Amino acid sequence: MNVFESLVHGGRGWCQMPSIALQARQVLPATWQTEYAYAFVRRGFVVRQINDENGDTSSVDVAGPGCLLTTAALPPLHSRVAISGYAANDALICALSVRVVENVVSGGGDHVRELVALLGASARRVEMISYARSQKDAARAVASLLLTLSSCLAPPAVLSTIPNGLQQRDLAALLGIRHETMSRVITDFEKRGVVARGEDGIQLISLDALRSGLVS
Repeated sequence: MNVFESLVHGGRGWCQMPSIALQARQVLPATWQTEYAYAFVRRGFVVRQINDENGDTSSVDVAGPGCLLTTAALPPLHSRVAISGYAANDALICALSVRVVENVVSGGGDHVRELVALLGASARRVEMISYARSQKDAARAVASLLLTLSSCLAPPAVLSTIPNGLQQRDLAALLGIRHETMSRVITDFEKRGVVARGEDGIQLISLDALRSGLVS
């Protein structure tokens, strides 16, 4: 995406964004919330979650290659809400430490503008996923999520296939519905010719059908 080039020295010398490998289903370490502020996903998919005071966990965000991921602790909605997350499949991220981010922001210039733009894109992705989750009808919720992932999962690309690195149980968790409900809706979409399941993932056959609500 041609951002933060000076932090990686154009691929020459010491990179200020260390690469960290995550195994599939590995939980993000709690220490990241104080050590790192953000991370770029280089490979794989990382799901962010909110744990509430009742012990319930909600998946609220998923970041794919090229996405900026917030790793810092966010101001809680109330005293017993915590941010967590996990790698959906084997993943590789480039972490931005709190110190580096502070230096970038204090220096101003292009980095600040790029950071603001990336944060805006990250926020929009979360908002769109939250919007999908808010749909009362399961079919509309799934259709909205598939459209969101198509446009926001690996920017700037618009995906025609939701990669199989994200399993249906991951998609169901993002919407707060049962895995069985997700499977039923995808099967119905498949029968209608809206999507097709294959080895690479869920192929989006008709974006227009997903947008128009014909799948409901």
